[in-house]
Amino acid sequence: MKKTRKYIVIAVAILLIGLVLVKAYEKQSFKSAYKEKSYKESQNYLDNSPESEKEYIVDENAYEAFTENYHIDNLVKEVGYTKNNEFNLSFYFNEKATREDIETAKSTYGMMFFGEIKISYVPYIEVLYNRNDFENIVLRVFSDEKLVIYKKYNFNKLEEVYYENLDIQLFSRKIDHPSVDTFVNETLSILDGSSVIEGQKPFKPYVYHFKIITDDKVSMDEVSQVKNLVENDLGPVLEKESLEIFGRNENALGIVLAFETLEEEYLELLYFNGKDKEWLNEDWMTIDFFLRNQ
Repeated sequence: MKKTRKYIVIAVAILLIGLVLVKAYEKQSFKSAYKEKSYKESQNYLDNSPESEKEYIVDENAYEAFTENYHIDNLVKEVGYTKNNEFNLSFYFNEKATREDIETAKSTYGMMFFGEIKISYVPYIEVLYNRNDFENIVLRVFSDEKLVIYKKYNFNKLEEVYYENLDIQLFSRKIDHPSVDTFVNETLSILDGSSVIEGQKPFKPYVYHFKIITDDKVSMDEVSQVKNLVENDLGPVLEKESLEIFGRNENALGIVLAFETLEEEYLELLYFNGKDKEWLNEDWMTIDFFLRNQ
């Protein structure tokens, strides 16, 4: 009888070990499949028009001006060209580009076309002198040959289109925050099955973005639990920290949850963490979070 019990215990132990190994293998297989997942949305914001339609502007001093005068580091090259009534400016960074590098490129673009230039040499000065001839001004920022940011401003409509590629992981968007780590771990504990969570701080101000990838679609009950974590834990902590550091809530006015499987993105949620706490049915890339919070 004792031997029988012993064999049963051993069999159960082997079974449990086997289940653990199978589970570990499934998770590893999921992560491997996720790493090979390809995204295509950013391709919509590249300019694939024929080269014959583009008129490249050769400014031999532009690169030096951007790197030396405007202090844009890790810049590989810049490219400017006109097409019909549109001027396109692209900054190409290497993989070492920092958040400051890319932010500086964005602000330089803003100063060139919408602000006041206070440095003696201005790149692409002929475009600035004739900017009334252009209906659209387009900025593209690349890191390691991958599109990161697209901005298109229409002077006639006074409208801007903004796109940021969150389908690639960048060190310059990495979040290093204990409360975010806690949120990620608690979310992983809620989700059933294999899952990966990628948190990034977009270059669009005041936003935290979380991509939640699972093998199957998350149930609405699980979604509700994750939303509760945002409302009751993550949001208040980030707001409190911002008030302590900056004297106002401006660190994480928008918290985005993008739910995906390996095949599709099926749900995106946006929590406004400003004066009015609410879930918004809007595209976070189109919102001016600073103005919304006034």
